[in-house]
Amino acid sequence: MAEATAQDTGFDVATAIEAFLKDDSRKSLELPTGLTADQRKQAKKLADVHGNIKCESYGFGAERKLHLFKQDGLGTVSEASPIGRLQEAWSPVRVKNTFI
Repeated sequence: MAEATAQDTGFDVATAIEAFLKDDSRKSLELPTGLTADQRKQAKKLADVHGNIKCESYGFGAERKLHLFKQDGLGTVSEASPIGRLQEAWSPVRVKNTFI
């Protein structure tokens, strides 16, 4: 049986991010696979607008997912998040998934 995608279920990116921001117990949010290009752009734009959210993309093709991470007041990613354990400070440099 095929898994329902975000597009099939009418996933609302703005509502999901708003709920994530209001929930102090959550440090990360994994958005579902199957977001449209417009939904991914919206998620990234909302993360930029709020400033205290970092948006990362993981995976390729149909398995591609966006993950949002709350940052502390110093611009660093929370130690509780997986990416926080991988890097000390957030960098404004955006790295795309590319192969050389």
